[in-house]
Amino acid sequence: MKHHVKVGKFKQVFKGKIFTISQAKAIMPSGKVHIYEMAKRMPVAMVFALDKGKIIITKEYRFNEKRFMWWIPGGFFDEKEKPEDAARRELLEETGYYAKKLKLLAHTKGSTIEDFPYYYFLATDLEKRKKHLDDSEEIRVYHKTLDEIFEMVLKGEFTHERHVFAIMRLYGYLKKK
Repeated sequence: MKHHVKVGKFKQVFKGKIFTISQAKAIMPSGKVHIYEMAKRMPVAMVFALDKGKIIITKEYRFNEKRFMWWIPGGFFDEKEKPEDAARRELLEETGYYAKKLKLLAHTKGSTIEDFPYYYFLATDLEKRKKHLDDSEEIRVYHKTLDEIFEMVLKGEFTHERHVFAIMRLYGYLKKK
């Protein structure tokens, strides 16, 4: 019995402003046919900015939840933008801080059915400047200790799973130092 899956070429079936959806036909080892789907979008940079021993987080209005939620500053890359450039731009736009130094903490791609690249950075050596929010953004800026943020995760105040992952990665990195 064969033990490999023969997957055809993915073909785009939907293109929106943010997402594209592609499908590919697969033939399983048993001979059954399955259609795989893959969602794709522009990469996202998320930035933990360390300012005088506290981490900058935000509370942002999220239209799908119809409420303000705790959030990590960040957003989509601009066309052909490098991860570090996207991180600096998003941090400045949303918080008014410019990062002179960035360290990549993690890079993830998503699950088996989504291609949603995320780059997680730690920003240090900050310079205060002016915020430049997009028209659709309502963002409040807060400074919290790492332990306060970790406690917020435990209480369920951070609900976005990628943010929880990023906070855990940051916690492990900073606690080792």
